[in-house]
Amino acid sequence: MASEAAEIMVLCSLVSSSQSSRFAHYSNGSSAFNVHSSFDEAVTFLGEKIQAVEYQISRSIASEVVVQQKSEEHQKMEEKASNLYSALWSIEGLTDDQRYDALSKIPDHPTQMIVFFSLPSVARLEWVRRFLSHH
Repeated sequence: MASEAAEIMVLCSLVSSSQSSRFAHYSNGSSAFNVHSSFDEAVTFLGEKIQAVEYQISRSIASEVVVQQKSEEHQKMEEKASNLYSALWSIEGLTDDQRYDALSKIPDHPTQMIVFFSLPSVARLEWVRRFLSHH
C-alpha cells in the first residue's frame, strides 16, 4: 500500500507539471494534443490507483472489524468458562467426578455452554447428566 501511495504522489506531481506544460505548449497543436492525451492517461491511471488503495483500506477495515468481533466473542466465552466452575458446584446431585468431567468437556462446545447458562437452575442437573452421556 505504501508503494501505491508513493506512485499516487508521483502521478500528482506529473499531472501538475502536465497542466503547466499544457499551457506552455498550447501554441503547438501537436504538442497540445500529446499533453492533453498524457494528462488524460495520467488522470485515468491515478483514478485506478486511488480505487486500488481505497479497496485495500476497505479490506483492512473489514478485517479489523472481524478481529474485534471475534475478540469480543472470545471474551464472552472466557467469562462463561470462568463462571462454569461455580455453576457446576452449585448443582446438587452431581458427583465430583461428574463436575470435573463437565468442567473439562463443556468448554469444548461453546454453543452447549451458552445453552447451559441459559437454563434455569432446576434444569441444569438433568442437562449435565445428558450432556455427559453424549460426550
